[in-house]
Amino acid sequence: MSGQIRALVVDDHPLGRRLLEAHLRVAGYETLVAADGCEALEILEREGGRVDVVLLDRRMPRMDGIEVLARLKKDPVLAEIPVILQTAADGQDEVIEGIRAGAYYYLTKPFVPEVLLSITAAAVEDHVRYRRLRDEVQRQVAGLGMLSDATFHFRTVDEANRLAITLAATCPNPRSRVIGLSELLINAVEHGNLGITWQAKHELMARKALAEEIQARLDSTRWGRRYARLRFRRLADRIELTITDQGEGFDWRNYLQLSPDRAHDTHGRGIALARALSFDDLSYRGRGNEVVATVRLPETDIVPGRPTAASGDGMAAALRAVLTPTDRQTRRIEEAHGVTIGSMFEPRRAVGGDLWGLAPIDETRFAIWLGDMTGHGPEAALDAHSLHTCLRRMPPPGDPAEALSQLGDALAGLLPTGRYATMVLGIVDRGRDVFTYAASAIPHPCVIDPASGAIRQGDGSGVPAGIARGIRYPARELPFPPGATLFLHSDGIESIGREFGEAVGKEGVAAILAEALAGTPFDEALTRRFASLPRPLDDDLSAVWCRR
Repeated sequence: MSGQIRALVVDDHPLGRRLLEAHLRVAGYETLVAADGCEALEILEREGGRVDVVLLDRRMPRMDGIEVLARLKKDPVLAEIPVILQTAADGQDEVIEGIRAGAYYYLTKPFVPEVLLSITAAAVEDHVRYRRLRDEVQRQVAGLGMLSDATFHFRTVDEANRLAITLAATCPNPRSRVIGLSELLINAVEHGNLGITWQAKHELMARKALAEEIQARLDSTRWGRRYARLRFRRLADRIELTITDQGEGFDWRNYLQLSPDRAHDTHGRGIALARALSFDDLSYRGRGNEVVATVRLPETDIVPGRPTAASGDGMAAALRAVLTPTDRQTRRIEEAHGVTIGSMFEPRRAVGGDLWGLAPIDETRFAIWLGDMTGHGPEAALDAHSLHTCLRRMPPPGDPAEALSQLGDALAGLLPTGRYATMVLGIVDRGRDVFTYAASAIPHPCVIDPASGAIRQGDGSGVPAGIARGIRYPARELPFPPGATLFLHSDGIESIGREFGEAVGKEGVAAILAEALAGTPFDEALTRRFASLPRPLDDDLSAVWCRR
């Protein structure tokens, strides 16, 4: 990496910020500082492309570290920045919660300076390597998409990385695939063929002797003749990558998720990263020296005339589950409460992870919600279906805060690690002229009131639902008088078009609200913003509005 490495320090305690900043500056880092999560997000929105690592305090006012982390993971640019989560010395539960939210680096408070610098260096080194891999995979030729079935042999870490770059280019979303593929291939070399154990690697890294030891084993008679094999197969609905080494195997069950016991170490998170970020399925065979990584193909890439993984088991039907109200359900609410309800709903692929819904409560109240699951495509759609099922099994929410807490508890038992929902769940109360709601890391709900000329913005902050059980959410209110319009949306509204340099952003959303205040229909304002962007969109698009 050329130039000075930039670190963002996020801590609400002035002394903590100064100590972290001082140690990092002495070590040669350029530092930015934020006093809380909201300020951190503002800095990252401006400087995100130039920040190399974030040191993030777990407990902060306004917006805590878990919510900041969830916001970063949903942004395609900011998600690539490594985050070191600062936890208390007895914060085992905080580490588990952070792992579920997608944090892979940890620093115990109060910190030891040497540990701070080693963890930060490890995170930055991983970031540099991953960014180099992502940049290289973008340069691969499109002709690799024609690859159907091939077997590759490799011996060295360099060969593993070059093979990862080449084969990631055959997959959808290659920038995310290359990270996990590189980790699996390097594991086959280092831990499989060369027999470097986790403990041995830990000691070698501490002495900065890992590269030297790898080369010595490659040159030796005992280890040097071994090679690893990768078989690539493009099937009707998926790509399978089978990696086999000649080692003794290992107990892979301990590494599919990042263990809290290893969370503070400088290595040992590669398999968990690959499983969480890069592949739709990851499974080991036998004694652990063979692993199969699966990449599902979008429907537009599926070869016609062949059975798919979804055939015969109802998967396809589940992915197409109705995650929005039917016209009949919407009309019932409109007629019963004298409101007009509109929506814009477009998944990134054929299916997506956003959903919204309505439910009657009584003569003056009805429930409305909008949710956004982690990720995109079939996996996100399955998660959205789980949320949809939980919502339908619950009685109409008399208390949105309690209802969202119950949903979070249910989702924590259903969703895989690292997956969660950001959402708003509320009640339109015509008797009191208010919108009562609870939120979990969703963009601010708004009420546009032409009579007063006001745009009232609510608070969408909160821990993402499903990260852990026992999260409790506060009840919030927005005035919602006759003639006003309630507007709910997912963060896709702000981020779609980022990769083309045309993201709407917060300013664009504010402009849409201003147009609505001036009398422009929401569907017209939104269509004008998104109609010209190339399809498929780079995120799911969902917005719902209700006019009294």
